[in-house]
Amino acid sequence: MGRLFRGVLGKGGVLLLAWVAVAPLLLPDAVGESPPATPSPGPEERARFEEAWQRWRSLPPEERVRIRGNFERWQRLSPEEREAFRERQETLRRLGPAERERLRENLRRWQTLSDTEREAIRRSHRSWQALPPDERLRLREEWQEFRDLTPEERRNLRETLRGMREGAGPSPRWGPGQVPPPPGRRPPGGP
Repeated sequence: MGRLFRGVLGKGGVLLLAWVAVAPLLLPDAVGESPPATPSPGPEERARFEEAWQRWRSLPPEERVRIRGNFERWQRLSPEEREAFRERQETLRRLGPAERERLRENLRRWQTLSDTEREAIRRSHRSWQALPPDERLRLREEWQEFRDLTPEERRNLRETLRGMREGAGPSPRWGPGQVPPPPGRRPPGGP
C-alpha cells in the first residue's frame, strides 16, 4: 500500500497514510471530547507508527502543509469518490515502468501549461468526448494512418492541406481536379 501512495504523492505518500491513521487520535474532536478508546496496537504496528511519526516530524513545514491539505481533501471525498480514487490507483499500479514514466512526463508538461492552455485542452477533450463512438474510432484510425506515413509523406500531406486551407487548391503534385488519397493509401501509379 505504501508503494501505491508513494508513487502518486511522492515521499509524503506513506506519511499521508500514517496521518490518516493517527490524526483521529491526535486531534480533539469539535466538541472537546477525548478520542474514542481503541485497542492498544501491537509492537509491529507501534514501530510503524513511530517510524511514520519521525518521518512526519522530519518533513519541512511546507511539505506537512501539503500533506495535511491532501488529507483534508481526502476526508471531504464521498465514499464513491474514494473508491474511484482507489480504482485509479490500482490501475496506475498495474502499469509498467515505461507507461508510468510517460504519465509522469505528461503530468510535468501539464503543470507547466498556463491556465488558458489547460482550458483549451479541457474544451478539446470535452468536444472529443461529445463525438459519437464511431466518429472517434474513425478519427483514431485516420490518426494512426497519418502516424504510419513516412516523414516525407507527412510533409507532403501537410503542404497539400495547408494549400487547401489557404484556397490555393491541391498541391501541384496532384493533377487538376485530383484530390490526394486518404492518409496511408498510395495513389495508383503515384509516388
